Amino acid sequence: MKRIVAWFVVLAVIAGMGVPALANIGIMPMNINVSRFVTELTFDGTTANCEGLVQGLSGTTNVTATYTLLRKEVSGAYTTVKTWSNQSVSGTTLRFFETYTVTKGYTYRLTCSAKVTRNGTTETLNNWVEAKA
Repeated sequence: MKRIVAWFVVLAVIAGMGVPALANIGIMPMNINVSRFVTELTFDGTTANCEGLVQGLSGTTNVTATYTLLRKEVSGAYTTVKTWSNQSVSGTTLRFFETYTVTKGYTYRLTCSAKVTRNGTTETLNNWVEAKA
């Protein structure tokens, strides 16, 4: 009986973590069309370096993505400061790199919404990363 209760507690703790908590420790959901999906945000003074990589598996014919840079306000809400829409490539790999001037002291979030088409199936992916300038 004690073992059953112990397993129940372990499962309850894991379930309570939620997907965002798991994503922060490097666990990603299984993707059917993608081998790599990376979004990175670094700062050099007041310059935000916004980077991304969406790499489809063999047979990928199209990759599109929209990247959005958001600033976290004092209230906790996010304000869009820049969007790079319709980044696309006919082929397997989309690489993204842009810079943007930001205000030091704020936390910024770079999001990516991507679509990967492989063997006639389109998969939608979403990813984000945060860093403080």
